[in-house]
Amino acid sequence: MKKRQLIWIGLIGVIMASCGGKYKITGKTNLIPDGETILLQKQNNEQFEIVDSATVTNGSFSFKGEQKSPAVAILVHLNDKQSQIPPQLIALEKGDIYVTLDSVSHISGTPLNNRLQMYETKRRSYDTRIRNITNRYLKDYLSGQLSDSTFVILKKAFDKEQKGLETLTRNYILANTDNVTSIYLFLQNSFLFSPEEQRELIAHAAPSFKKNPAVKKVSHMLDRLKNVEPGMPYIDLPLQTIEGKEASLSTYIDKGKYILLDFWASWCPPCRRQTPYLKQLFERYDKRQFSIVGISFDTNREEWKEYIQKNQIKWAQLIDQKGWESTAILTYAIQGIPHLILLGPDGKIIANNPSEKQLSNILSNQLKQ
Repeated sequence: MKKRQLIWIGLIGVIMASCGGKYKITGKTNLIPDGETILLQKQNNEQFEIVDSATVTNGSFSFKGEQKSPAVAILVHLNDKQSQIPPQLIALEKGDIYVTLDSVSHISGTPLNNRLQMYETKRRSYDTRIRNITNRYLKDYLSGQLSDSTFVILKKAFDKEQKGLETLTRNYILANTDNVTSIYLFLQNSFLFSPEEQRELIAHAAPSFKKNPAVKKVSHMLDRLKNVEPGMPYIDLPLQTIEGKEASLSTYIDKGKYILLDFWASWCPPCRRQTPYLKQLFERYDKRQFSIVGISFDTNREEWKEYIQKNQIKWAQLIDQKGWESTAILTYAIQGIPHLILLGPDGKIIANNPSEKQLSNILSNQLKQ
């Protein structure tokens, strides 16, 4: 009986050992000199942490370790500021992983890395074509040779490639929501998808995908976006005036006129560039029909006041000195500034973060100059 028990215990040990998550990364490179260091960095929450390093010898390097469940990792040349090789994404999982770090890098060996490489190979084609179209546009534009017909052709070509990249990425995510690579690609490529498309991707994902902390943050932001879509009423905010007095946004919303909410900060270069455009809008339309309310995320009140005075900004200005921790950021699901929201005479949102061209078109159609 004891002998059988010992055999059984031994079998359990063999089975457990075989289920361990040991990995080996074998790498080659022609672009990184011998003696240089390669870092293995593993994703931990929303950051990458160094877990190992290796020295390039005769154009080769290697890593060994154990990873109980697959994780997203990157290989980084320590001298990356001068490196010709960008960080290489890999799936850190059990098995033998083969990596070539070159002008065109390659990964293979384990199921997730093989899948990831298929996606990256196809994506590289889209990225190359998009880059070529963009370079052609910039070359013609800067040389003054960009005709209307060429612009239409380039935009059509760009939109086609962008749509193809979007479809490729969506299909990969949907086919791999049970593993970490899809989570990473979803978060890195969210700009490809509208809020509604992001909601659909999450809705059709595996439970582990939905439970990921970073994905849950996106879901939370998307839920808030529903509250600030066109047709929804504006949401009041507790703020302060330029004199330092407590104030509510609602005090500055005049029913019966169009109100442009300008979320900005004096330290923000794109916000500064937008100031002349906003001044033109403010002067162009009848104040009985249109006005602007500035909501600043400055944390330095004096710098904010100085910018307003120096640039002779005449519309109402309010501030939330908590910066990116402000209530407005979460309430209006703001991911970057400047961020504009146009309210109609009934206090409902007409446009959330329109471009300058879109905003000008809406106002010119709605208001008499």
